[in-house]
Amino acid sequence: DHEARGLNPTAVRAVYERGVAAIAQSADLWLHYVAWLEAQIQERPEVREELRSLLERAVEAVGYDFPSGYTVFEKFLDFESNHGTQQAVAILYKRILSLPSAHLDHYMQRFRMFAATTPAENLCSAEELAQVEKTIIEERRTQQGGGDVRIPEQEMVDLKKQKIMQDREALFAKTLEDG
Repeated sequence: DHEARGLNPTAVRAVYERGVAAIAQSADLWLHYVAWLEAQIQERPEVREELRSLLERAVEAVGYDFPSGYTVFEKFLDFESNHGTQQAVAILYKRILSLPSAHLDHYMQRFRMFAATTPAENLCSAEELAQVEKTIIEERRTQQGGGDVRIPEQEMVDLKKQKIMQDREALFAKTLEDG
C-alpha cells in the first residue's frame, strides 16, 4: 500500500512480484495485485494483456486450491466477461468445470445460462468446434450408411451447440464422479 500511494508503478509491481514469489498460495495477495493492475487499465488500455497474463499466473498458483482458489477464477471470469470474448469466457468455464470443487454445481449452472445466449462458435475453441463438426458429420454418415453428408446450416448450428453442451455436461459429471 505504501508503494501504491507513491504512484510509482515500477516499484508497486516489484513489491507485488516479491510478495507473490514469497507467498504464491495467497489468493488475497494475488487478488490485490490484480486489483492494482486492473486500476491501471483506465489510463493504459495495453495493460489488459498484462492483466490476463497475471490472472493466468494466479490461477496456476492458487486456482486449483479450493476453496480459496475459486475467488481467483471468479475474478478471471469477471475480467474475461468485461474485457475478453465470449470464447475466452467459455474456455475458462471448461477449465473450471474440470476441477473438483464445492462450487462446481454453481459454475455449471452459470455456464448453462451463459451458453443459452451464446452462439455455438463462441462456446469453445476453434479447434474444438472443428472437431465437434467433424464428429457430427461422421455420426450422420454412420446413420445414413455412408456417402455424402449434407446438413442444412441451421440444423448444423443447433447440432454443434447440442454436442458442445453434451460434452460440458459429461465433463461436469466426470469431475463430480472423480472429485
